[in-house]
Amino acid sequence: MGEPVFGDELRRLREQRGLSLNKFAKLAHYDPGYLSKVENGLKPPTKALAKACDEVLGSDVRLSALVPPRAASTSSRRTQDGVRLAGDGLSPPTPQSGVQLPVVIDGRHILLPLDAAAVAGRGLALAMNLAPSLGDPSRLETKPANVERAYELYLRGQGLLATNERQRIEAAATLLDRALDIDPRFTRAQAARGYAMWRQYFSGSESEPSTLERALGDVDAVLRLDPHSIGAHTALIRICWDMGWHERALELGRAIYEKNCDSLDATLAFARALNNSGMAETALPLTLAVLEVDPTNPTALKLLVWNHLMIGDFPSALEAARLYLPAYPRDANTRWAVALAHLGSGDVNSAIYAARAAVAADPDDVTAWNLLGYLNRLSGDEVAAHHAWSTGIEHVAARAGRGKRRNLRVQSWLANIEACVGHAERARAAIVRPTEAESHNGYLKYRLTHVLAELGDAEAAIRMLREAIQDGFLSVQLLRQEERLGLSCLIDLAEYRQVRLVLQQNVDRAKSKYASSP
Repeated sequence: MGEPVFGDELRRLREQRGLSLNKFAKLAHYDPGYLSKVENGLKPPTKALAKACDEVLGSDVRLSALVPPRAASTSSRRTQDGVRLAGDGLSPPTPQSGVQLPVVIDGRHILLPLDAAAVAGRGLALAMNLAPSLGDPSRLETKPANVERAYELYLRGQGLLATNERQRIEAAATLLDRALDIDPRFTRAQAARGYAMWRQYFSGSESEPSTLERALGDVDAVLRLDPHSIGAHTALIRICWDMGWHERALELGRAIYEKNCDSLDATLAFARALNNSGMAETALPLTLAVLEVDPTNPTALKLLVWNHLMIGDFPSALEAARLYLPAYPRDANTRWAVALAHLGSGDVNSAIYAARAAVAADPDDVTAWNLLGYLNRLSGDEVAAHHAWSTGIEHVAARAGRGKRRNLRVQSWLANIEACVGHAERARAAIVRPTEAESHNGYLKYRLTHVLAELGDAEAAIRMLREAIQDGFLSVQLLRQEERLGLSCLIDLAEYRQVRLVLQQNVDRAKSKYASSP
């Protein structure tokens, strides 16, 4: 039979059972766009697809009998990308490394083993784009071994920076330091090191508050040498989050994207700026565009989780996390997002489970302990909540003891936990230090809003939130996702709702300026 026969029969049986294309796709675990093409004869069906359809439809007519012989191989076949698949193509053998990457093949999500050839290919692609960062080509003749070693260290370090896994970030920073010891003018390595230092500050693995300043120093140095460096813009956009410079991030993101609209990294940089500024719905198409070209891109896969979470599409956020986390199981930041997605879906027990997975992935992550406590409180278990918060304080205090001073981001989160366990004096003292050190940091003031709300000082909390907005905080979508936690006592207050409305209006103005078509 011709290929359209399968599609016609699939559509007839699906409609006969009252299933929309999207609902059927969800039940069969296939992409609806792919299924639409199969139904319309634009894509040939596969044996695996037919089997999945039969399982969902439960029909006496077996669709697998309608699959054209050329689409059902008895031994092995290759996709258009040259990926060898055994049998039906959905369970490729796992290599010794055990590392798997989520990809889409024939419209279905699978985990593809990462082998040496894939690593080498990705490294070669990066190396081919490296020439502008190496400066004068004559230096290759004067010290070829050293230059080669520098960019080899850069490639290895860059490959470790895609996730929020503490050990990978620390290893990346070391490798990038060594690359710059060899070649101090290696701009890509310096931009990557700035990004790595921001990551260390963000995760709390670096206690010294000056880490963020040193990250900015690296980025500034790169931009003086190469004003159009995508890596430096990417790092600066991430730094802008912790400084509360959301509109500056939008300006940077749009500028680098317009100059490099074909660059996946530039696209992701702009998407991140949009997502962080309360515009995840405009970031999502950019993230999906990157994944269409590079389905294994870890930065895009991670950002996809956050895009869906911020717009309140919790099932899609959880599905995106299911594809991402098997390859990066120690990413506590993404597990934090997963816990919020479960909470948004109304499943507090699954949210608690996800938060426990986050603290197991990184016991020193203060944000994970904070969330775990709140989720236990929402479940009605105040004892478990207090235990989670107390344990979090112990872990953070132990890590702080290994450094000189505590970074301001960690300090603001820790103050929230101190307030939760009733340490009011410690919490109020912790509020003073960040506001004195960074008097116009919109992000820190947003976090301190949670502390004041937890302390029961609604008036001061709303005042702090208003100041955060005045200092540039724009992430209204994050605010809405966190309202059920420390801000729950403010939700019904008219003054709070008014401040939130102002925040939404600021986001709308910024959206018309930066997210409209060029």
